[in-house]
Amino acid sequence: MATLDNLSFTADPWRLELSVGAADAEGWRSGGLRLLRGPEHAELLAVPIALYGEELATLVDLLRKLADGRVERLDHEPLEPSFLLRARRLGDGRLEMAWFVDQGQAESGTSTDTGLGVLMQTDAGALERFADDLAVEAG
Repeated sequence: MATLDNLSFTADPWRLELSVGAADAEGWRSGGLRLLRGPEHAELLAVPIALYGEELATLVDLLRKLADGRVERLDHEPLEPSFLLRARRLGDGRLEMAWFVDQGQAESGTSTDTGLGVLMQTDAGALERFADDLAVEAG
């Protein structure tokens, strides 16, 4: 599991957790995305996700490029639209990331492009660690 903490609001912190399992026979990787809040990491949201084929490796690559400055912005939505990630570099190694879940996809299997999310700030080092943890899950 990979965790990413919001570094801009430490009094009542937000945390995002992303986990992905091994690929099935068709190439799908099931997992979950959780949004946690507060010092006790109370769960606010937990949704299933699915990534196909090389999507996990692609996401890891995009996150690393954002962290090291090879790209300034990032927009990513998996083939199975369970979440949407939009991120940008703010300068001084800081990054702003918006994570949204497709609530319709999570609840009924039908994508509605609507859902809950969090806007968080992190830094390049934290994002690199997050990408590294995801890479371990990718195998």
